[in-house]
Amino acid sequence: MTRWNANTRTLFGAAALVTTVVAVVELFVRRTPDASLLVALTFFTMIVEGCVALAATGELAKGIWLIPIKSELVRVYPLILVAGLLSLVLGAKTGIYPWSEHQNGWLNTRFFVVRNFVLLLVTYLGARKLAGAIRVRSPHKNRWAGLYIGLFIVSQSFVAFDWIMTLEYPWVSTLLGGFFFVESFLMGLAVSAFVLLFRMRAPGHALTETLRDASKMMFGFSVMWVGFFFAQFLVIWYGNIPDEVGYVLKRVEEAPFAGLSRAVLFLVWVIPFAVLLSRPLKTVPPAMAGVAGLILAGLFIEKLVLVLPVAKVNPGVLAFETIVLLGLVAFFAAARDSVAPQQVAGTGPGGPPLL
Repeated sequence: MTRWNANTRTLFGAAALVTTVVAVVELFVRRTPDASLLVALTFFTMIVEGCVALAATGELAKGIWLIPIKSELVRVYPLILVAGLLSLVLGAKTGIYPWSEHQNGWLNTRFFVVRNFVLLLVTYLGARKLAGAIRVRSPHKNRWAGLYIGLFIVSQSFVAFDWIMTLEYPWVSTLLGGFFFVESFLMGLAVSAFVLLFRMRAPGHALTETLRDASKMMFGFSVMWVGFFFAQFLVIWYGNIPDEVGYVLKRVEEAPFAGLSRAVLFLVWVIPFAVLLSRPLKTVPPAMAGVAGLILAGLFIEKLVLVLPVAKVNPGVLAFETIVLLGLVAFFAAARDSVAPQQVAGTGPGGPPLL
């Protein structure tokens, strides 16, 4: 028998409230199909899944530096379910996709909604099992960590292929899925820098070496990100196939997207590369939080660059939805207790199950 502690009820109440508010805004306030929810939900899903993926990788790789912040990272796992519920709302906005006018066996609204919801639900269940295994120090936690990493890769690939790539159907890129899960992992690393900054403000927490290791990881994945970016750009540009090059031209030569694309490159790679080359700066919490903020801002702008040339967004709605969803991530990460039911005394041994 289990019961929910007060903190857990507060967290899930906040998640339910935010989900309801975003759904009401999209379904009843802003009925005109636009891509505001698509951009906010894509960014939110990538951050949440990336945080749990970082914790899972830490388990598999025996990453000592992750031990002090692992609980904060894995604690956001219930928000994958929030993403799944909001993906149902996204199904009401499929008018933004060109295939909605000529649906086929794979690209049709019903199948689009079902497969994305089911995949996010399965990813949530895998994350729940991982969180429970980490909490009770189960000997099987590596198995769940490996399973989650597999689900994470598939889920992020579908976010890239289904949610973003089909905006310009029939344009295709087989590398976009890999590009997205590398970005998602980088977002998790950026969040870890903020968590460390928060933890280091408390007395008695000397996490300098942990921060240095997190900075090195951010540096490495920032370089990996630009490598994926260049690999995709080079193949399209060198091939010079009109259907493929047109996608790039919209974003690197037409205003205002050309300027935004350059800003993304500077925010996600150039500035972090320059700052993180410095060994002393790797252990300065405000500097690392600043770099993490720039990376997250750059990756958010990148989503706009991917979407805006072919779909409209409402700036006010986008800002509101992004702020409340990111606020929910911060609320879960900063919670003091685990988002798990507590075992009622006298009901038997074993760790409490998670929702």
